[in-house]
Amino acid sequence: MQKQTKEKLIGQLDELRRLHKKLNMLLTFEGRLAILKECQRIAIAIGECIEQEPVADTRIVSGLEDYCEQAYVVSGVDYITQRTIDLLAGSVEEVSRMLEKIPDKYRVVFLPYKVEMWDSLESIWRACREDERCECSVVPIPYFEANTVEQKWEYRYDGERFPKDVPITYYRDYDLERYKPDIAYIHNPYDDNNVLTSVFADYYSRELKKHVGKLVYVPYYVTPGWIAKDHLYFPSYKYMDYMVVQSKYAKECFNGLWYQEKLLPLGSPKLDKIIQACQNPPAMPKEWEKKLRGKKILLLNIGVGDFYTYGERMFRKVRQIFEFVKKRKDMALIWRPHPLLKVTIGSVRPKLLEDYKKLVETFLTEEIGVYDTTSEVEASLTLCDGYIDAGGSSVVNLAGVAGKPIFIMSYLYSVEREKTKPLAPRFYGMAGTEESVWFVSDFNALFRWDRKEKYLQYAGRNKEEALWAPVYSDISVIGDSLWLCPQVAGRQAFADLQPESGTENREERIRSCEEPADEEGKAFFRMLVWRDFVIYLSGDKGIVSYCRTNGEWQEYAEAIEQLWKDTVREPWMGAVFDACIQGDDLWVTTGYHKKVLKLCLQDGAFCIYEPQSDASGYGAVCADGNGVWLSDPATGDLIHWKPESGNCQTYPAPDSFRSWPIGNSVRLAHRRLLEMGEYIIALPHFANGILRLHKADGRIEQIADGFLADVEEAKEGYDPFLAPVVSVMDGRLDEEHLLVQRMSDGKLACIDIREDTYEELEALLSKEDLREIKGEVSGFEKASKREGFWCRENLLFSMEEFFMWFLEGDREAVRKRQMDSLSVTAANLDGTCGKKVHEYMIGILQKEQQNEESR
Repeated sequence: MQKQTKEKLIGQLDELRRLHKKLNMLLTFEGRLAILKECQRIAIAIGECIEQEPVADTRIVSGLEDYCEQAYVVSGVDYITQRTIDLLAGSVEEVSRMLEKIPDKYRVVFLPYKVEMWDSLESIWRACREDERCECSVVPIPYFEANTVEQKWEYRYDGERFPKDVPITYYRDYDLERYKPDIAYIHNPYDDNNVLTSVFADYYSRELKKHVGKLVYVPYYVTPGWIAKDHLYFPSYKYMDYMVVQSKYAKECFNGLWYQEKLLPLGSPKLDKIIQACQNPPAMPKEWEKKLRGKKILLLNIGVGDFYTYGERMFRKVRQIFEFVKKRKDMALIWRPHPLLKVTIGSVRPKLLEDYKKLVETFLTEEIGVYDTTSEVEASLTLCDGYIDAGGSSVVNLAGVAGKPIFIMSYLYSVEREKTKPLAPRFYGMAGTEESVWFVSDFNALFRWDRKEKYLQYAGRNKEEALWAPVYSDISVIGDSLWLCPQVAGRQAFADLQPESGTENREERIRSCEEPADEEGKAFFRMLVWRDFVIYLSGDKGIVSYCRTNGEWQEYAEAIEQLWKDTVREPWMGAVFDACIQGDDLWVTTGYHKKVLKLCLQDGAFCIYEPQSDASGYGAVCADGNGVWLSDPATGDLIHWKPESGNCQTYPAPDSFRSWPIGNSVRLAHRRLLEMGEYIIALPHFANGILRLHKADGRIEQIADGFLADVEEAKEGYDPFLAPVVSVMDGRLDEEHLLVQRMSDGKLACIDIREDTYEELEALLSKEDLREIKGEVSGFEKASKREGFWCRENLLFSMEEFFMWFLEGDREAVRKRQMDSLSVTAANLDGTCGKKVHEYMIGILQKEQQNEESR
């Protein structure tokens, strides 16, 4: 019995004792009758309460019935003796003794809503159910799903869909206000902030907390160990008492947030479920055997986020996978779309719903594989030999714990590619010398472009870092070295410039400057050099500087805080967008509002400006001796701003110039502004051309049009709404020449900005260099703490190659490396998370009880 319930009943028995004492004090028959009726009422109330409790001793109710019978008999006599009162008191004492013998129990309620998410609570419930100290209830709560076609919310209740061994209490039969559970577990953090599904308002966290002792949120997802920014601020965090997180690393993602101490890094019940399923694999359903038996099985998972981002390209890629698998007799597919995918398509883009239905129909009628719509993913995960998704689903992390080789596909690439086409790496940064141009790319490799002979050469890699991820994001020449800006690497590196040609020591050319970081704090997207300092731009931290002489780091947190003051910064927005150095000052923009930061690099003093123009905000920035140049992210207009006078002069982009919205309907027309003598050059980000502005007369025009003629067309590996039009590198070769890379196919162009002419250049890897870079490896790695152990589809590794490896490669070797990489994924990877969470929460209640008793 719940302790507070027992205390309430003991208090009611004390009330009976007090009423008994009054029986001898009253002389009138009516007075005694009123007291005895009140005694009967209290006894009946106690009995009704006990009848609803799962107590072992049923004699208590019988004792109370006997007491009521005695009180009824006494109510009819003219005179009450002490012996009569003692008999009534004796019955109360007998009930009290039986009540005291009932062990204290904690009342725990689990409040899932979608049955597909029950595994996020199940192992905690199983531990609670086996604990004699607890009485637990599973109360599925009702919810609504959005139907945007008919503009209404549709009622849903999954209570009848839960596993048969889970006893369900109907939500109308469980009155939270009455039962007041000691602990309530939930997996819905959104309250009224979800546009697709919403639980009933009575079950929002703010309402639950009114009637619950401890409110515990258990995430319905799993990650490689970290927490995404958009999961840091949910309504339930304000009212929860505790939140279960996967690992200590996950808890670090909440550093500085007011509720961080409420986080329990105990693992994930979802992982318990898959670990236990792998230890005791379920039998293959009979209806699956004909399609799967004797074949290598791939599980294809399609997420809701895939559709949001890729739309029709998602359908195209899935069809290609179907076609490939259909040709193979040794390979089978289990296709498992996200449970909300159909609802999402109907809500967000209802015109594509028929296309999706046809895709499902094709899969079923052509018997390509098993279409898994079951509420639990464990059967598919344990039966499959490999796993594919686009990296946005939490199921990928379950697959990792299950030891399945994982392929992260890209919807930008076709399944079967043209094998003879030479590889053109995409470059992230550029640094030039008289003889060479050096590049870092979208995988761990340093490249050298010979300016005279005009050919690309692989120049080495840092074998201490991930091989296939964008380890470095920018590069600069500092003295006799190339300085590399860390991205995935998390630590700086440098490379010797000499020798500038040849292949000598290229596998040892790049060396890290620091020891591996304990946490991934050094992930930057650009670097600038000022005196002995390297200035880094970070999406998270904004501006960080490193002193090359004493090795000290400095973060300008206060300046960034003031830059965003009184402005809402959504989780997907970077802290800064662009920056430039003029003299000792760093000018910084965000891309999302009209504030501009000036930071003095000598002493750290800063000032926030808001140039008064008609621009929607300020994105790319550069400066010269006559002021600061800014770009309007929406229109592509260029603004010349003079901070001393506050004067702004706007130069509208030509009519031929177009920018387009990307995710969240944001426009980012230009990525960089370059000050090149008598011109300002604007390099496009998500727009159709390069702009040249004449400082002398303000003329502005589009140049090198032919080179960017078809950048608005999607191509293999490129989508103008997802990838920048040109590389983000600063391409200045000298005051008159610019080196630009077109991201649609990787081609370079050397542009004469004065004459508006250009020469197209092929930046292709030789077969020998490609063979050295790629070797015989399969592409599997854990690139960082934030990623799982998998192979990612990109320029180097195609899906077709993965399929071939999957059928013929050493999956066991990959599985062993994968299991070794799970150290940051979660705590309690032995399947005991649910038990640990339960014991922790009961320990909290016991400690509070002891403290209360000691007072």
